[in-house]
Amino acid sequence: MMIDMSWIRENRMSSKYMESLKIFMNIAEKHVNSKGKVRCPCKTCVNSYRHVLPTVYAHLHDIGFLETYTTWIHHGEKHVGSSDLSYNSTPRTNIPVNTTTSNEMFDVIDDVLAEQNTNQENIDEVGRAIDPEFDDMFEELNTKLYPECSNMSDLNFLAKLLHIKVINRWKNSLFDQLVELLRVAFPKSKIPASHYEAKNKLRKIELGYQSIHACKNDCALFWKENGSMKNCPIYGMMYHPVDGKSWQDFDQRYLEFAKEPRHVRLGLAADGFNPFGNFNSTYSTWPVILTTYNTPPWICIKESSFMLTLLIPGPKSPSKDIDFFLRPLVDELKMLWAKGVQMRDASINTIFNMRAMLLWTINDFPARGSLSRWSGQVYLACPTCNADTSSIHVTNKMSYVGHRRFLHMNHKWRQSLLFNGQPERRRHPRRFNNTTILKQLACLRDRIPGKHPEHRGATRKRNDETRKRVELTKRSIFFELEYWSSLELKHNIDFMHVEKNVDENFVNIALMNEKNQRQKRSKRRLETYGHSARSMAKRESQQEEESHQ
Repeated sequence: MMIDMSWIRENRMSSKYMESLKIFMNIAEKHVNSKGKVRCPCKTCVNSYRHVLPTVYAHLHDIGFLETYTTWIHHGEKHVGSSDLSYNSTPRTNIPVNTTTSNEMFDVIDDVLAEQNTNQENIDEVGRAIDPEFDDMFEELNTKLYPECSNMSDLNFLAKLLHIKVINRWKNSLFDQLVELLRVAFPKSKIPASHYEAKNKLRKIELGYQSIHACKNDCALFWKENGSMKNCPIYGMMYHPVDGKSWQDFDQRYLEFAKEPRHVRLGLAADGFNPFGNFNSTYSTWPVILTTYNTPPWICIKESSFMLTLLIPGPKSPSKDIDFFLRPLVDELKMLWAKGVQMRDASINTIFNMRAMLLWTINDFPARGSLSRWSGQVYLACPTCNADTSSIHVTNKMSYVGHRRFLHMNHKWRQSLLFNGQPERRRHPRRFNNTTILKQLACLRDRIPGKHPEHRGATRKRNDETRKRVELTKRSIFFELEYWSSLELKHNIDFMHVEKNVDENFVNIALMNEKNQRQKRSKRRLETYGHSARSMAKRESQQEEESHQ
């Protein structure tokens, strides 16, 4: 079948392309399968997918014909030459392999050797290469695939076999099964045992590849002088908790625990969800999961490293009474810290005493409030800013403002009047250390746990006096752990969870999308907020100036 193929490179809107496309579709129509589908030779499908004729026509019209598909073997044209490897939409080499002199790999070796010859250390007195690896490669080029083979070398067969794998998109497992069968059928051949072995052989002549890791922010390559680095040289990002200040501070405080690398550091994650979706909105389930940080970061975050220690189901969320359910877990953590357990080290076949400690918890903001006992829905909701939290009551909701305090004192936005009509002169919030937090805990009154009406007590009224107090409602059960009060970082925020919730609400309110009553109320609060924020900023600024006098 002699057909002019030049049309496949023409403009798809030209008359020549359209007329030739119709001719091709008439040919393809004769080669559909039992389901009325035919292989699609467009630049996306590359003959790997079958479609009905209208879909194939649309692909060829919109995407274009694969220019390297010049022998239409999937559409009726007979393939000439069994040794030609251009089976499926790939450039044809037209190199005969039935002659003893055709060995494409000689040219590849010559190219690589020419680059190596630029290094004077690899050249002998008469200018020949003296690299032992390439001497072995030349020997393989002259080695027959099997004793009776006279037209193909071991290395040439390997290159062609990998070529077929690539153009037909074989999986590595399929390649392994094929070479295993060939080795059984031709026991005297030099066929590699697996895909891994084949790649390693070709990598010697620089036909492989090298994996180079990069920073996730696309700011640096871990290559050459940065090849051995674990942190980004630009931002110094933390890749593992061991690089953090909390881990290192703990090691300095508890030297005996730190000197044994087999002692376990644990992280605790807990959150509530409704396993029945919207079918039963009153049901709540809280899984409490531990993970170990003694393993690399790509292992400790895998599901196989998670330990489901507690599952708290019930018609209501445990909320502020979650300490009651955490009692079995905390008792075990106390035992693992004080006594430890006997474990066997399989690597050296010895018994040792393994201890463990809880490094921190990981939660979203509401769950953090339940575990830390710091209320996250009132005036002083920020546990980091503590008593220095800036908040304002807008209609019936709390709003947290004053974020310009975190800028340096000379920042131009501090002088701007666009936010609330007042410049920001307050300093950033204080850093509350562990000693201060322990003093705040000492002022708390004892509270009987549970949701029984007799135990709940009177509801506190929100007034100016309330704002001066901290929002700790109870001493968390984690403070029973000997080391917990000394930890620099006790609770982590699940950033992705918080980011999703905050961003969704922020975008809806900013765009004033009034599709529901909640967003309408949010809009009204924003309108009310303008006057309230200005008056609050003026009052707090005056208080700040008075405190410095």
